This record gives sequence, structure tokens and C-alpha cells, in this order.
Amino acid sequence: HGYPTSAAAEATAVKSCGYPNCKVVITFAKCGAVAAKDREYRGGEGADLPAAMNDAKSKLPGGYIDTWACN
Repeated sequence: HGYPTSAAAEATAVKSCGYPNCKVVITFAKCGAVAAKDREYRGGEGADLPAAMNDAKSKLPGGYIDTWACN
């Protein structure tokens, strides 16, 4: 939120992660969510939070929402 480009936002996210193997799993304009299961992660996006969560979970059946954000 507040970055001039998605590339700038992604670079900042990875740099501020705090772990050596961080990566961006989803970029979004309105809402995004990340589903997790075991050591697998899938991102989803949507016009609102429920839509983003449903999108993420549809990409990783049996997963749970690990994190989310809306702009």
C-alpha cells in the first residue's frame, strides 16, 4: 500500500521479511490472502476480504488462511 509500482512493493516486502527464503506469493489491488497447508502457500485476491480468502483456499484445498491484507 502506498508504493508507486507493484515491483517496489514486492521488493520492500521481501527485504523486510526477516527470513532468507522469503518470496511474494500474491500481489493485489484491493484484498489479498494467503492460504497455508504444511509447507505450501497459495495466494488469492478479491474485491473484498471474503472473496480473497475464498480465492486463496480454492487454490490450496484443506488449507487455512495464514495472513491477509486489504488496501
